[in-house]
Amino acid sequence: AARAEPSSQPSRVAEGSYPLGMVLDACPSIVDYTKGGISNWRDFMATAAVVRSMLGISPSAWEEAQTVMGEVQAAIVVACILQRGTAINS
Repeated sequence: AARAEPSSQPSRVAEGSYPLGMVLDACPSIVDYTKGGISNWRDFMATAAVVRSMLGISPSAWEEAQTVMGEVQAAIVVACILQRGTAINS
């Protein structure tokens, strides 16, 4: 007998990543830098790209981080840096 495929899969998350909701709960400050909120990973990564320049992360460092870590993971790191910025600077 053929196995039935699930009709729908949960939102696809990059391999080894965390659910978007968990990331936004841990790093809510990144939402302040969006126009319409963050409802998917594409929104999140676009916002992280804006925030990374505000944090002084160079385009070459950003590209290298995305290559080494993956786009989603690099964006999560930017959100964490933004969230913990004051603690990191002190």
